[in-house]
Amino acid sequence: MSDALNYHQRFSPAEFDAQYNLRAGRPNYEETVVPDWIARSAATREARACKLDVRYGNGPKQLLDVFHCGDAQAPTLVFIHGGYWQRGDKSVYSFIAEPFIAAGVNVVLLGYDLCPEVTITHISAEIREGVAFVYRHAAELGVNRERLTVMGHSAGGHLTQMMMATDWPAYGADLPADLVKTGVPVSPLSYLEPVRLTEALNAALRMDAAEAERESPMTQHPPLTNAPQLVVVGGKETDEFHRQARIYAEKYATEARRIDVYVVPDVDHFDELNTLADPASDFFHKTCAMLGLNRKDPTMKDQTMTELTREFVDAVGDAFNANDVDAVMAYIDDNIVFDHAAGPEAYGVRFEGAETVRGVFKGLFDKVENVHWKTLDCRIAGDKAYCEYLRTATHKDGTKEEYQSIDIMTFKDGKMVYKDTYYKIRNT
Repeated sequence: MSDALNYHQRFSPAEFDAQYNLRAGRPNYEETVVPDWIARSAATREARACKLDVRYGNGPKQLLDVFHCGDAQAPTLVFIHGGYWQRGDKSVYSFIAEPFIAAGVNVVLLGYDLCPEVTITHISAEIREGVAFVYRHAAELGVNRERLTVMGHSAGGHLTQMMMATDWPAYGADLPADLVKTGVPVSPLSYLEPVRLTEALNAALRMDAAEAERESPMTQHPPLTNAPQLVVVGGKETDEFHRQARIYAEKYATEARRIDVYVVPDVDHFDELNTLADPASDFFHKTCAMLGLNRKDPTMKDQTMTELTREFVDAVGDAFNANDVDAVMAYIDDNIVFDHAAGPEAYGVRFEGAETVRGVFKGLFDKVENVHWKTLDCRIAGDKAYCEYLRTATHKDGTKEEYQSIDIMTFKDGKMVYKDTYYKIRNT
C-alpha cells in the first residue's frame, strides 16, 4: 500500500495534467456536455414533484433539492455533484434523479460552497451538515431516513467516501453510527496529493500538503461501518482514476465490509453520468441494487404502489404536520378532488385540481402559527385510508382550536386522488 501513496511521484507536471485535468481532454465539454445536462435537468424539475433550494446551512450554496417518487418510505439517494470542489451546481444534475424517481426512489441533490471561497476541509464539513440535515428533517422533506444511500461523482465521490468515514454520533447524539446504509463513490479522488500537484487544478483549490493528507480517505478517513460500497469508474478514464478507485477498495474491503469495483464500459469521466441516467444500463441497475431495489427488468418503468400501507399514510400525515405545502403536494395527484367539510352542497365544498388544492393548503398554513393532526386511529381498505384525528391549531393572534376530524383518502399509484374531510363543530 505504501507504493499506492508514492506512485504519483514518478509523474512530471505534464503527466499530472494529462491524468487529472480531465476537461483538457474533453475540449467540447462546456459547449456540448453541460448544455445537454442543463436542458435535461430543467425538464426533470418541470415534470417531477420536487422541492427546490431547501437551505441546510449558512453557506451561500448550502441548499438541497428533493425529488419525490410518491412514496415517502422508498429508498433515499443523496447525490453529490463533482467539479473538483471548484465548479458546478446541483441544478445541473437534476437529470440524474429522473430514472430513480421512475424506479421508486426519492432523490436529494446536495449543493455546497466552492473553492477558492472555501477549502476542501470546509466542503467536507458542509456535506456532513447536509447529510445530517436530511436525516433530521426527513419527515419534512418527505423521504425515508432509514434507507439512505450517499452517491457522488468525482469530487463528490471523495465526499461520499468522507461520509462513509464520518463518526455520526460525534456530530449529534441523535445521529446513528450507521446513518448511511450504502455508499456509491463514482470516480472518487481517494488520495488528494496527486490532485494538489496538478497545477491547473490546485490554483483554485489552494490545497497544501497538510490538507491533502488530512482530507484523504486513503490516509485519514477509513470507513467506520461495514456498510457496503460500490466504487465506480469509467472504462475510458485515465489510469490514475482507475488507480484511485482500486486502491480504496483494496485497502478497505474486508470479509464483513463489501466494497466492489465496477468499471462502466466504454465511457469517460463525463459520459458515465449519462450511462447512470440510462435506466437500461447495468450501472443504473447495480445502483438500484445498492439501494435495495430488487429489479429484474433494468428498463425500469414507472413504479406503481401496489398496496397502500399505514407507513405511507403516516408519511403523508408527517408532511401535513410539517406545515409544508411542497412536501404535501409531493403526495397529491394532478387531478385530485378535495371535498371540504363546510360548504353549501351535500358534500360540503369541492376543490378540484392540484393547483387549487395547493392554494387551499397554503392558505391554511399561512394563517396559523402551526396546525397538527394527531392520529387517533387509521384503517386501510384497498386503496382507501380512513383516519381519525385530533386537530389542534394555534392562530397568529394567539387563539387556539381543537376538534376531532375524519379524513377519507383514496390513493392511486402513490398519489392522493380524493380527500373527503369531516369534523366536529364545537359550540361555545
